[in-house]
Amino acid sequence: MEKGPVQVSVRCATYNHERYIRQCLDGFVMQKTNFRFEVIVHDDASTDGTTDIVREYAEKYPDIIKPMFEKENQYSRNLRAMDKAINARLVGKYVAICEGDDYWIDPLKLQKQYDLMEAHPECSLCFHSHNLLLPDGQIKEHVNRNRKTIYTVKDFIWRGAEFVTTNAMLFRRELYWDYEDRPDYWKYCNVGDYPLLLHLALNGEVFYLDDVSSVYRVNSIGSVSNRKGSFHQQVQFLKETMLFYNRFNEYTDNKYWFFIAMKKIRIFVRYVKRMI
Repeated sequence: MEKGPVQVSVRCATYNHERYIRQCLDGFVMQKTNFRFEVIVHDDASTDGTTDIVREYAEKYPDIIKPMFEKENQYSRNLRAMDKAINARLVGKYVAICEGDDYWIDPLKLQKQYDLMEAHPECSLCFHSHNLLLPDGQIKEHVNRNRKTIYTVKDFIWRGAEFVTTNAMLFRRELYWDYEDRPDYWKYCNVGDYPLLLHLALNGEVFYLDDVSSVYRVNSIGSVSNRKGSFHQQVQFLKETMLFYNRFNEYTDNKYWFFIAMKKIRIFVRYVKRMI
């Protein structure tokens, strides 16, 4: 294990991921770096075998895996307190995120991103490409067709977060807010990584590495993307999405109003086609 202060803190939230968590943890411990990193694994009172597996890895790799075990599920009780407690454990200069049902496949993932960000202090976020693991077990490359080196707020407004997953991100810790400190627009978005992406783009340059270094599991058991709502819930989701963009437009003093207006039209048309 490298000496010196922790440079990267990895945040891993897991709940009932017994089927996936070993693959996730293996992706962490295989990382080869010339700096110290640690992984804060928050197990939210899993009711399957997740807790035992996390404890096993924490005992085997005590310098890397730093577990937080809950006795009661915190997500359903106090999301703000849970968020603050996890963030308080993040001490690195940079933060990476990987949920317990996703995983990394490149042992040099962290090193590549760390080197880029150290060379570019203006960089608030570095992300890379990823693969998709479909429910039938098929691996599909999620092609980033617009392979630019630097992305802007305008790019993320128009394209959303479709080509960036949280498990591909490394960003500066001082830009990572607690739940209770997030701006008003944040709470109207049902996908937490998208407002984070916009926030980071507002506070620095976003660099892209054209390497496939992680896998995002599509529609895994317990994932948000696997929860299909009723017609009423879909309409409500559309309303909240529009409100999110309105609030973001206000927050940025109408700087991106044209791109936001075009994106809202695009979203509305897509939802109408889906519902008819």
